Amino acid sequence: MTLYKKIPFVWDNKDYEIRVLYDENVINVAAFLNSRPANGFRHMVKISKQWDVNKILESKAVAYLVGICRKDIEENQWEKVPRN
Repeated sequence: MTLYKKIPFVWDNKDYEIRVLYDENVINVAAFLNSRPANGFRHMVKISKQWDVNKILESKAVAYLVGICRKDIEENQWEKVPRN
């Protein structure tokens, strides 16, 4: 996947970054901490080959996914996922 954008932010005294990555079929948005995935969530948009990926990357829809990704960290959503 190609890195489109990194969006740094600080939460709970930790330096996170949200990465927006894409290829010809998918745009992925995920949070990272220390260059590793911060949790198991990935937010994505599946795209058709006829669509202009650059327009989608600049869209409000992708900005919305970035906001959700940040909110996942701020609300500690990954810890709410049941295990076993």
